[in-house]
Amino acid sequence: MSWRYQLTHEVLHGEDEYAIREVYLDGGTVTGWTKNPVRVVGDSEAEIAETLMRMRSDVKRGGVLEIPCHECDGPVRETTNLVCRRCGSDFEGEGR
Repeated sequence: MSWRYQLTHEVLHGEDEYAIREVYLDGGTVTGWTKNPVRVVGDSEAEIAETLMRMRSDVKRGGVLEIPCHECDGPVRETTNLVCRRCGSDFEGEGR
């Protein structure tokens, strides 16, 4: 299993939100992602710069991962007014 940074999209409180998360891959297929977007922290300016360069590289080649509904895996594009149209689950902003 490997991982990379990935630009993600989801709808929170009725608003589009794009963020960077770590995604986990098995044979090139995304099998999971971090609940929350990643923070950039490090022990030095150089470490922060290196992390940002890796993020930029990964995001440029990875496209956008749509984060689905946490209840039914329905596509984000099928959600409005904090409710998934497929399963009726409401969104309170918790991680999915």
